[in-house]
Parts: sequence; C-alpha cells; structure tokens
Amino acid sequence: MFDQKRKKRSWSIGEIIRYLREKQQISLECLSQGVCSIATLSRIENNERTLSILLAQCLLGRLGWQISEFESYCSDKEFKWYEKRMEILELKRQKNLIQMKEQLRNYEIEIGENKKDPLQKQFITAEKAFLMVEEGKQKEGILLMKEAISFTVDGWEESEITLLGFEELELFCMLADAYERQKEREDAYRIWEQILNYLEQRQISKKQMAEPYTYIISRIVPYMLDYKMAKRGVELCEKGLKTVSDTLNGNFCCELLYWKAKCQRVLYQHGKLEKSEIIESYQFAYYLCLCFEKLELAQEIKGYLKEEQNGDLSNQ
Repeated sequence: MFDQKRKKRSWSIGEIIRYLREKQQISLECLSQGVCSIATLSRIENNERTLSILLAQCLLGRLGWQISEFESYCSDKEFKWYEKRMEILELKRQKNLIQMKEQLRNYEIEIGENKKDPLQKQFITAEKAFLMVEEGKQKEGILLMKEAISFTVDGWEESEITLLGFEELELFCMLADAYERQKEREDAYRIWEQILNYLEQRQISKKQMAEPYTYIISRIVPYMLDYKMAKRGVELCEKGLKTVSDTLNGNFCCELLYWKAKCQRVLYQHGKLEKSEIIESYQFAYYLCLCFEKLELAQEIKGYLKEEQNGDLSNQ
C-alpha cells in the first residue's frame, strides 16, 4: 500500500486515514458524517488529536479496512472499554442473553457521559435491539435497530448510502434478519438490496469486502427465487463465486453454489437450461459442503441429486 520511502517510518492512524481517504477521493465531510465534525477529522489526520478505538474502527471501516490490520495505541480506560465490548459480543455469539444483558447494563453505567458519543450510543442501542428481537419483541427491536443505524447514517431510508463501516454494515444485516423473523419479507428484501447495491458500488478492496459481499448475495438470492428472478439469482451467485476465486475467501461458497443450482433448476423447468448444468452445480456444491463440513446442507443437496439422477448418489 505504501511505497518504500514511506515504509521507513511509522505511520499514525490519522495519517493512514488521510492517505486512504485521499486515495479513494473521499471528502472530509463524507468520511466524518455522523461520527465526528469535519474539524475533528482534520485534526486527527494531522496528528493534532487522538481518537478512540470506536472512532478509528468506524473511519477505517468506511475506507474498507479493519482496525486489526494496523497497530494502534489507546489509554488504559479505552482498552478496558474495548475488552468489555468484546465480552458482550462474545456472549451475543454464544446466545447467553442473560449474561449479555447484565454486561451491557454494566457497560452503559461504566462509560457514563461517554454514552452520548454517537458510536457508543449506536453500540449500546444495537445490542439492546438484538436482545429485544431474541426475546420475541421483534417490532420494538426493529424500531431500536433503525434508531441505532440513524445515529451515524442519517437519512438512510430516503437516500442512497454513501459510506458504511463494517459495524454499520452489520447493523443493516441485523435489521434485515429482524424483518425476516417478523415475516416482513418485502422490508427484508429492500434492506438486503440496499446493502448489495452499496457493496457493488464500493468494492474498493475485493479482499476486504469479499466476506460481507458473498454473505449478502447468499441471503438475497432466495428472494430472487420468490420474485421469479432466477436468472438474476444465477448472475449474482456467479459474481459471488468469482469474488471467492479472486480473494480465496470461501466462507460462503457452499451457499452460493447451492443457491445457484436452485436458480438453475427453475430455469430448467422453464426450458432455459440443460439438465446436465444443474447436476454439475449440485455435485460441485455437494462435495464442497462435505469438504467444509456443512453436512446439513450437503444432505439437502444430496436429496436434489437423487431426484435428478434417480438415486446415483444413494451409496455416497
């Protein structure tokens, strides 16, 4: 990323942010929107002001990079808060909702006045919304998620999204998931489509964006089938699989192959595809699922193959 001359000295996070921002031709106003003032961002870039881990994470994320890819320094207090957030997110991953709720309450008390910071407010509100949805309060959770997004992405429901950090992107995914659980599929599809359009326009670094991009394709293609857009579904899966090939990030390749085959099956039923193409896609998906130990999906694919091949895989 940096030339040899620049590598001879250490870069501050502020200098890295400025370099990436200018390289991508993003204005100070656009990058700082919703998270800090233009003046604050300018001072950060000129090493005249330190920044919190949350702000560094958001700014770098909006530029397509994870904070973990850089060395950064913070105060003991900042690091303690970071560890608390990681603990809350781990409890979330484990679905330990009682402990998560308790730790979130403690965290909100501990940060005190800092909870007025838009990124702190967003984190706390988003996790409260997640807890509500998990407790079956989908409508309340959805409203809270939309509020959490609006702290840093103002006007997202009326206009095109310009820049998102990875945490902001995850919030949109959480909202789409919540709509699905509420069986509000049109709203869920609208959110998935909004995020997909954003990522297709913002693929500044395929390596960085590969995982969210392929994940979102795997989530939106089932809607393509519902809305009789099988051809578009195949095209999206193929774009996702090319991204997998280009970046060697295969986390969602099984799902992409599975949904590609499902869309191809619909095209075959309408006389627009040869049967051999469907079987080839299903076979590839089946063996890949076995390699990645996605056994439940492999069994489902095996069932389709039995139908198409009169049980040729019955002894597999």
